[in-house]
Amino acid sequence: MTRHANLTDERVVHEPIRYHTTGRHHFRHVGGHGTVALVEPATAPIPLFTEPLFTEPLPALVVAPDVARVARPSLVGQLTLKRSIPSWVLVVLVAATCAISAAPTLVSTAFVIAEGAPTAYLALMPVWALMIAMTTDRSHRRHDVSDSDVDRILATLIATIAITSCQLILGRIGAIGEFWHAHLLSVIAWVVALSILKFGSRSAARIRVAWGFLVLCFPPFFLLTGQALGGSVLVYGALTAFYGAVAMFLTLRDTRVKWLVAPAFFALAFAGTYFLQHASAPVAYLAPSAALTGLTVALFVRSPRHHGGAVVPKHSLLTVAIVVALAAIVGALPQHLISHTPRADLIWVRSDWVKLLNKTSLSVGKPQVFAWGPQVMGEGGSVVRYRLGSGKDVAFLDVFSTHDYGRLTEYCCGLWYASAPPPDVQRPFISDGSTIRQTAQMGNQYSPPEKPGDPAWVAHQWLWRYQSASGPVYQAIYLLASRDEKAPENVATPSAPSVHTGILAPMAALIQDHAALHNPTHYDSKTLDVMSRQIIGAAQVKPAQ
Repeated sequence: MTRHANLTDERVVHEPIRYHTTGRHHFRHVGGHGTVALVEPATAPIPLFTEPLFTEPLPALVVAPDVARVARPSLVGQLTLKRSIPSWVLVVLVAATCAISAAPTLVSTAFVIAEGAPTAYLALMPVWALMIAMTTDRSHRRHDVSDSDVDRILATLIATIAITSCQLILGRIGAIGEFWHAHLLSVIAWVVALSILKFGSRSAARIRVAWGFLVLCFPPFFLLTGQALGGSVLVYGALTAFYGAVAMFLTLRDTRVKWLVAPAFFALAFAGTYFLQHASAPVAYLAPSAALTGLTVALFVRSPRHHGGAVVPKHSLLTVAIVVALAAIVGALPQHLISHTPRADLIWVRSDWVKLLNKTSLSVGKPQVFAWGPQVMGEGGSVVRYRLGSGKDVAFLDVFSTHDYGRLTEYCCGLWYASAPPPDVQRPFISDGSTIRQTAQMGNQYSPPEKPGDPAWVAHQWLWRYQSASGPVYQAIYLLASRDEKAPENVATPSAPSVHTGILAPMAALIQDHAALHNPTHYDSKTLDVMSRQIIGAAQVKPAQ
């Protein structure tokens, strides 16, 4: 087999070749010139090199590994692998775990709002706070560092200390806890802790405007302001609109449109409340502000463009599962719930039940009407006191009447009888619609007298309703007696809550360690038990047989 050399190889020696015009080629040889006739051009033999052309070994052929044979990460590795999770997923995680951990508390709050409580704005507060937080520029500043370990420690401390303290404090502040909605403090603590854990402490700190808005939404601020302005449905609806306008202003604070949107929000929401004030209270309070909030989000709210690398910390599936499990555990633990009785569980009584008491062994004194009643109980509401006598026993009957049952869920459990610490509720009120199974009992046995002559009292409390020409009237009844046998007339007088009695004094009582907290005085309530049964028996409408 003939081998041909590669003529392009530099190691092949090429002789000069000249082509003849007649088709003959001349080859120059050492001894002269010769002419050879060729059938095809340039097929003269060329000496070949006998040595190998490549002296270096060929590189080994690299074969791609079989993808199917690559070892997959173990289950533990997959669970502990940190992944980038979108911010909106983390927001959903925070909201979902918050709902799981505080489900009983949130459900009881929803029932109170559905009954027409003036603090219906609490239903929109999470949405407004989230809008403010999501429109905050959380970009990292220069020299930011990773604080994952610090975040975990800080989140754990906040969640543990705040939630535990909240449950302990609720046992000490008694009746004032319902007025404060103090049970929601543990919910906020959970949100703060989880925000630090999932978004980082620096990002959580940068949404301080949202945290400040939550402080502004402290229920006593809302209730006391509405009370000072008259306490009508329109007033509380206007306050809800104002809170919404503030939220819109803070949400759009980096844009010029805020000066237009916030006033327009308040004006339109107030107008909506005005036209809906005769509808059910939850609709009047929430519908206008909720509709305008959705419209504002659709037209104006946009997420900010973060500058400087606002990076959300990575999280593993294991940490997410742990957070969900902890939320379920916290939700299963005993929690403080609002003392709430649905209006359907209230018994019906006669509208003239006070006159019917004269047919019993009780003697009823002249009514004492308190002028501040409509401010707290709403339009058509009242607060009236009667002196009752039964032989040598003396008691006082305080009747709080309102057309808006939600008022009795906000102002309940002895809030009217200010003391520090607040009145202690020893047992709850229980009713099933046909019978009052148990009256609530409370008193100031944990409150030391600030000066000689301060009243020491105990009370029974219950709720019922009667039908009037203008609709159902709901009443909270307080039957008070003195714990001092030498001063049977010395009992607490009801008064409207104020900044001092509703906020400052209870906070001061929490800080101080009163001796009465460890040595409470006791009172035999048999006399009140007998009087309570007489009043309920005379007033209740007996069900048809």
